[in-house]
Parts: sequence; structure tokens; C-alpha cells
Amino acid sequence: IDDEESNEAIVFYEASNITDDGSSLRLNFLDRRDGEWVSVYDFAALGSEVERVQFAGLGDGGLSVIVTYPIQNSSDRATSIFRYEDNIPSEVYKSRHVYMSLIDIDDDGAEEVFMVNSDSSANTATVNLLGWNEESFSVLSSVPLSAGFSACRSIQLGTATSVSRKGIFIDYSLSDGST
Repeated sequence: IDDEESNEAIVFYEASNITDDGSSLRLNFLDRRDGEWVSVYDFAALGSEVERVQFAGLGDGGLSVIVTYPIQNSSDRATSIFRYEDNIPSEVYKSRHVYMSLIDIDDDGAEEVFMVNSDSSANTATVNLLGWNEESFSVLSSVPLSAGFSACRSIQLGTATSVSRKGIFIDYSLSDGST
């Protein structure tokens, strides 16, 4: 994970007697040092179960660990993005969303995170493209969807062949039932 000689491991476990008001599901990064596995860092998970773990190069030459959790009683998901720096993992981004995918939108060899975030109480949604800039992992581009956003129906990531550009096509419904 961190491009040094020894192996690393990521372990998910349930802990009892949680004192940091976090989830009982924990995410622990282990590093192999002198032939022994050593806990490097322990995080509270954003959910009670893991949906997906991805490893991706998100643009600054390093590897990121992306962990997605389902949100109970909701179609939303929560995602944490971790990065190793100086042999220490850190959470560089976390968000609740209705959709998330990795795409190399600008064909530079590094993936970006495409995310649709919604606020169901306000019936609004925003499309965000996330990645590394010179200093940090952040929102690179953001576009609001129409007022009255209700739900994503389908999302297609593809290429518009007439102009050879990558595009993102979003079909979503509004609170009045229209699409």
C-alpha cells in the first residue's frame, strides 16, 4: 500500500466497549515490522458493514484505499478515502452519497472519484469530481442538479464518440415524479 518493502494488511473487526462514540466496526491498518504484524492505526468505520474496498491511484503518484459502507435503512452509502504518508494512514476524505465511481475523466492515467451527493431534506443534489490538487484531496469540480432532486435512476460513464470526450450521463427523478 505504501510502496515500501514490507507488506501491509487491512483488517475489519467488531470491537466491544467502544469509548470514542464511533462504530463498533473498526478498520485497522497493520504493517509488517521485523517479521511481526503491528497495528499502525485504528479507525472507526462509517457503517456497521463493509460494501466494497478499492485501491486506486488518484493522481498524486500514490495509492489510495477507498472503503464504502451501506447506510442502514437508506439507499445512501458512506465512503472513506485513506492515504499512506510517512508510513501512517490518514483519512483524507469522507462523505455520504447516493452514487460513487472511479473514472479517469481526463485520460491522464490517474483516476478521479465521481460522486453524487444529495440532501434529501432539501431535495437537492450535487455532482462532484474529486481528486488530488497540488496540496490535498479535494473537490475538483462541482455541478448542482435540478432543484427537486429525488433519486438517481441510472448513471452511465462513457465516451461521446463524435468528439472523443469522456462524459457522465445522469438520469434522475424529481420529487414531482418527473425525470
